[in-house]
Formats: sequence, C-alpha cells, structure tokens
Amino acid sequence: MYSKVLFFMATSLMFVACSNEAPNCTDSDTKDLVIQIANGELVKNIGESRAKTIELSLETIITKDVNEKVGSYKCSANLKMTGPGGSNSIPITYTSELANDGEDFYVNVYGL
Repeated sequence: MYSKVLFFMATSLMFVACSNEAPNCTDSDTKDLVIQIANGELVKNIGESRAKTIELSLETIITKDVNEKVGSYKCSANLKMTGPGGSNSIPITYTSELANDGEDFYVNVYGL
C-alpha cells in the first residue's frame, strides 16, 4: 500500500547560519527536511487524513559523495513508513546543497 508513492523529485529550502558547506546527510536539519518533503508527497498521493496515520523515518543513511568545492552532500537512505497496516521501506536518495549566498541550503529528494 505505501509503495504506491510516486517517483518524484522534491526540493525544500532551509535557512542556516553562515557556513562553507551544507549540513551533512545525518544532520537533523537535513533529515527533518527530507521527512517534511516525503510527508508532503504522501499527502498529495493519499490525502492528509490518511497521511497523518503514517509515521516516517530514515534508516540506513549513507553518505555517497561529498563535494568540498561547493559544500554539498549526496546521500541515500531507506524511508520507512509505519502505519496501521504495518510498515514498508523504500530506497531514496537526497542531496544537501549550499546556496550561493552561503546562508541557505537546499534539499532535493529523489525516489518518492
């Protein structure tokens, strides 16, 4: 049931203190944005009332690449969805990239 989530790329922006790089794959700001993006896609696909019954979490987070020149991270993880019907996990990838202003970062999620 949960695996019917469409494959999609979603992006979110977060403001951070000045830094030379975006938050890494396991940083709470990055993980929170990934969950927020995934929840938004879940609401679009199954509706808000059903989405509220599903808890999302990230498991097995792996840093796939670090680009020190631009301060970005490429990550993979399993998105675990737990609800009344049980649980299911899907593999996702995401990036955390610093904006040119050095104050913001973007998170892009693939595989939703």
